[in-house]
Amino acid sequence: RRPSPKSYLLWDIVLMTVGSYTKLTDNLFILLVIRMFFVFLLLNSCHTNQKGCMKIMCTRITDSYLVLNPVKIESVDYRNGKLIYALRPEPTNEWQRVFAQISGVSFSWGRGPSTVEFQAGKASIQSYDNETSNVQNKFKQWVIKANDEYRKEKESQLAKKLDREQKELVLAREKEEKRQQILKNLKL
Repeated sequence: RRPSPKSYLLWDIVLMTVGSYTKLTDNLFILLVIRMFFVFLLLNSCHTNQKGCMKIMCTRITDSYLVLNPVKIESVDYRNGKLIYALRPEPTNEWQRVFAQISGVSFSWGRGPSTVEFQAGKASIQSYDNETSNVQNKFKQWVIKANDEYRKEKESQLAKKLDREQKELVLAREKEEKRQQILKNLKL
């Protein structure tokens, strides 16, 4: 199997890291090696879907089951002027927030993503008898868009978290290098 570009990137990062951290104490170096292992897991736990987009495949890394298992419409019912959709897996409050705020989708007057009510794995939206098919088509688009927006939000949060951790490691390295330099200059 031919190595992927992300594998080459990983080894470049490892070599740069090992090369620049050789002056650090053993404990800090071990922490950095562990960190690189988790970066390796992150890069190797991704796969490319049909559209060529990266999709994170580890729930521990993304902290979200819904990135791996996007919300889908399981069934639909019509009662008392409302379309009621059973959704699986059950959307979290965070996913519902993203759903209510999606943009760039079509909607009918008075019936948009923000008017959908969620309760116990079900979503309902008001619909007149003669427009149920139109509302259903729009609802399907909203779910797809909300899943995509939710995934992007989680990936952005992950990127910020990794960036913050990387900055903390650089700061720790600089502090340790300064400490080592001070200790080197001290004589007993």
